[in-house]
Amino acid sequence: MVYQLELHRIELELQNQALQEWRVEAETAMSRLAEMNGHLEAMVADRTSQLETALQKAETSSREKSRFLSNMSHELRTPISAIMGMTLLAKRLAVDPEQLSYLETVTRSLRHLHGVINDILDISKIEAGKLCTEESEFTLDGVFDVLKSMVTLGASEKGLQLVFELSPECGRARLTGDPLKLGQVLTNLVGNAVKFTDRGSIHVRSIPVERGEHQLRVRFEIEDTGVGIAAEDQTRLFRPFVQLDDSLARTRGGTGLGLAISRHLVTAMGGQIGVASAVGEGSLFWFEMPLKVGPNRLAAAVLPAAADPERVIQSDHPGARVLVAEDDPINLEFLRILLRRTGLQVDTASTGMEAVIAARSMDYQLILMDLRMPGMDGLAATVEIRALPGHRETPIIALTADVFEEDRARCLAAGMTAHLGKPVEPDLLFSTLLGCLQQRKG
Repeated sequence: MVYQLELHRIELELQNQALQEWRVEAETAMSRLAEMNGHLEAMVADRTSQLETALQKAETSSREKSRFLSNMSHELRTPISAIMGMTLLAKRLAVDPEQLSYLETVTRSLRHLHGVINDILDISKIEAGKLCTEESEFTLDGVFDVLKSMVTLGASEKGLQLVFELSPECGRARLTGDPLKLGQVLTNLVGNAVKFTDRGSIHVRSIPVERGEHQLRVRFEIEDTGVGIAAEDQTRLFRPFVQLDDSLARTRGGTGLGLAISRHLVTAMGGQIGVASAVGEGSLFWFEMPLKVGPNRLAAAVLPAAADPERVIQSDHPGARVLVAEDDPINLEFLRILLRRTGLQVDTASTGMEAVIAARSMDYQLILMDLRMPGMDGLAATVEIRALPGHRETPIIALTADVFEEDRARCLAAGMTAHLGKPVEPDLLFSTLLGCLQQRKG
């Protein structure tokens, strides 16, 4: 009995010793686990801090790039606008055919330079994720009218037959989408067709491929009789900075950005783009995209207010008083002369504060406002003018070299009526002015 008790005691002591050892091991393990957990938390916190720092740097870099692009757009477009404006005025005054030829050459070169700048800025905006699409009401008739005005001259100079085949169903439909981006894609593709076609014809088509209650899917085709593209080159066409002929002896210019920009725009608008071609047999570029069927209203930005808005302003709005706020003296003089030749009374201001002071003493029918001016910018001036008695509904049109989507949004948020980019196109300017004057008069 004593032996059994002693044996049981020994067993308990052994068990107790084992428990103590296990407790020590468990405490050691817990201590190590706590140490590892603390180390892991420190690593996570450090990594999180690194990621936050990297994100802040990326956001800062993106903002800096956006500011740089905006500044570059302004610095490049402003002098081009001044040169183009004065050249347009000179063309209106010139009567000698040789002088007109020289001025037309200057105009074409400026438009080419403007196109190159647009391509570079667009691809930069794409890479920065800043190129967005908008929605407004329009008709394809209006988009094709603008397209014709931009490409017909180049085709006729090469003796090319330019044929537009716009489906009546597509042309008359009231649509909602981004007509400016759509027009940019069409202009790029038709411009390329003109560039790479030496003889024959170019056909531009719009074909309805699917019609729903609230949506119309349209296929656009640009078919030419040009040089054609080899099969192995077609896969590289829509990459940025790619030129199929990049030799020193190449005969056709370009930045190699137009098709890459077109692909991005078409994709952003929910569509697809492609090409079918063979060397010596011409090319057919196509893209399809869905367009919303909009209400029975038309977009003034795409559809011209009249066949000749300048003449309509002269006959229907003689003596209307307009304020032009612009700090660049050459652009200011160009606008002053252009508008006065149309029969408008023009006051000028070279700063935002001068514009506000002028608006306090005069009931203007319309105001053209630059954005970047010393002291008080155009946005701040617009806010001040909107608060003045009698100017709550005055049309205020931004006429600026700041042409990014965020610039347009800032203009609208400040209370501006519309946004026009520099270099100014007189036809678009007069069309916009006429629309605003008619609305104000009505």
